[in-house]
Amino acid sequence: MSGAETEPQTGTALSADWDSEAAREIVAAGETEAIIVTDRNGRVLLSELKREVPEPLGMMLEAALSGHAAAGERLRLGAVRLTASLHDNGTLVCGRTADFSIFLIASTKANLGQLLVQARRVFPNQAFIV
Repeated sequence: MSGAETEPQTGTALSADWDSEAAREIVAAGETEAIIVTDRNGRVLLSELKREVPEPLGMMLEAALSGHAAAGERLRLGAVRLTASLHDNGTLVCGRTADFSIFLIASTKANLGQLLVQARRVFPNQAFIV
């Protein structure tokens, strides 16, 4: 992986909207293998990774979340706030605020409830997770 697309843009790592230190601690400590924050247009603003991820990461993750968002709108469920998907080799949790998207990639051993707590730690002032 070249890392160019997954490296945060200059000046955004210390955002008032998210806790970069919490993201680092979460990825270093447990079953969460990656935390990525984007600007909802695919630009990666924060990435803490301990697993290999494909490029262009932000665009790919936003496209996946957009599919869930479109389905929710079409089903008259309203705007997407949080999605979780369990896969053969891991779990993907996606959250969306008015300005940002957050993605947590975790091992199959991860607890879904704990992943939600972790998302709240990274975005302590956001109401996207109820």
